[in-house]
Amino acid sequence: MSNVSLRERFRDAGLLPFQVEFLERFLANDAPPYWQLIAPVGTGKTYLTLTLIRQLYESDSQARVLLVVPGALVRQWQERLLAEKASVPNVELLDRATLVELSSDAPKRPWPTGSLFITTHDLSAVPAVHDALTNVPWSLVVADESQLLTGKRANGFFSLLNSNNVRRALLLRAGAESEQEPDPLPLATARYKYGDIVGWNGQPLYSRLPVQLELIEYERTDEERALFESIETVAEQVAASTEPAISRFADLLLRAAASSTFAVDRRLRQIMALLRPLRNAIVHGHMDQAAYRLSSQDQRSSTEATVDAATITLLYGSVEKILATLAETPADAKLAALRKHLQSQLESRHSICVWTGLAATARYIGLSLDALPQQSYVLTAEQSLAESAAQLESFEHTRGVLIATGAAIQTHSLTFVDGCVHYDLPSNRAAFDQRLGRFLRYGRTVPFRTWIMRDARRSLKWEEHLIDRLAKPPVGPNTEDVPPE
Repeated sequence: MSNVSLRERFRDAGLLPFQVEFLERFLANDAPPYWQLIAPVGTGKTYLTLTLIRQLYESDSQARVLLVVPGALVRQWQERLLAEKASVPNVELLDRATLVELSSDAPKRPWPTGSLFITTHDLSAVPAVHDALTNVPWSLVVADESQLLTGKRANGFFSLLNSNNVRRALLLRAGAESEQEPDPLPLATARYKYGDIVGWNGQPLYSRLPVQLELIEYERTDEERALFESIETVAEQVAASTEPAISRFADLLLRAAASSTFAVDRRLRQIMALLRPLRNAIVHGHMDQAAYRLSSQDQRSSTEATVDAATITLLYGSVEKILATLAETPADAKLAALRKHLQSQLESRHSICVWTGLAATARYIGLSLDALPQQSYVLTAEQSLAESAAQLESFEHTRGVLIATGAAIQTHSLTFVDGCVHYDLPSNRAAFDQRLGRFLRYGRTVPFRTWIMRDARRSLKWEEHLIDRLAKPPVGPNTEDVPPE
């Protein structure tokens, strides 16, 4: 097939000029074997990769492909690929059970050809899994969100490429290369900025669509402020614990506090579930049992685990007190402010979509909004891609505002959404810009509004520090990857 006919074929498949240009470079006979594609969030790297995989299997039905992705994206990739049944002969999720089955058959037969295997960044770095992968000949290896391949994950992935069993590789990333941790293997790089992404008529697709970052201010009650002071004290105690199984809850607890009292209740009960058997063992003088339980939480042997009995007992009592206070603090000023804001911004014909990775949080917010006249949708990460797509299609007909919490929205184009309330905030500016990228994608034709909720009384210090970081515009080499205003 000539380059001209291949270009026409890709264009007919709906690819943009920059996507066609990259695939022509990647598929050229004299092209380097390993590439990284750097392009902003929402510019079609996933669809480009699906097109590449289709092209590979059309030219070689016996190809063997490995897709390495963040754990949160496994299901979305799996469902997208299963929809490609006509082009991809077989799709398998490569978990530990599948790996054992394939490895046990290895002396009898090689891993099946004509198959695409999906695994996670973390699992591919496990020594036993990594060793198995390096012994398989791969026609193509793709790493999604490759900027997350750091430390052991990076070492495992790049040693896989160095195994001489990988014919071609493609790394997909949304941000510039890290100067602190350069890729340990030379890669041909194709980088595209928003300004490089134009339609077939040559017109920019990401221009003159300003982002209006606005604040929804509210005031937490005196009872809520006192509650947050107690939560911050407990979070400090949790963070100071020498037990990793306990200290990891500190940031999670503060993030829950920034979300809602309901989220705090859920997180505290998780901490209680961890502490209760430890505390009971300590009270009854069974320190060896407490050490064993701690070891099972952070994968240490019980002989290595130490028990800080005083800290665990103190934490248990503190958590009990906060849970008791929560039962007497029914007010949620943040949620009330959200309701008021939506009533002032939306017309009756509009709709509301609550989308979060946590089903309980989604239902909590959704239930509060049921009394509003607008149609409401509640989506969670528990739903399949098809279920989410069906509700989004209905939401698109009416348009409106989406209330986002967490990373559930990261695999969908949301160009039809008029605005987004960031009920829960990402942990840094880069993650915030990535979230915005789901809305500022190819196809948006109307301005986009986005809101951050802020307590006027600045009750939670952790939340204030986060908002201050997010409010600062991005600076440095990645600035050009932010949609132009």
